[in-house]
Amino acid sequence: MKFSPSKPLLPQEISYSNSLISENEKWAIVTREMIFGRRISAFPKNAYGPEIDYCCGTDATLLGLVRAPVLIILESFPENAPLSNIRAAFPDYDYKPINRDPTCLPLLMERAGLVLPPGLHQPDPFAVRA
Repeated sequence: MKFSPSKPLLPQEISYSNSLISENEKWAIVTREMIFGRRISAFPKNAYGPEIDYCCGTDATLLGLVRAPVLIILESFPENAPLSNIRAAFPDYDYKPINRDPTCLPLLMERAGLVLPPGLHQPDPFAVRA
């Protein structure tokens, strides 16, 4: 699928910005404003909530860094791909923001075929995986 810039899909989406919509309007990638920062989220049209959701905190550099692999990975699928296949392509995280998780950000970058810039991955030394 291919994405292009879009206005928010619904008027009440005032907390969404930088919207990208797939060519047949089946998927959207947005920046969501939260109380303690922003998230990169992707969801199928008419979904209750995001299927892919990565917390980026308040770091604008991290926001752009996470948006790129999400876009690349989603664009590798056809729009009619099963949701389970798409979801399986994205790593989960246990700690947020995503750069504090010991494995998620490096895996996300690797799956998109990108290289993680030095200094942005800062795993929490006190984090214990569940």
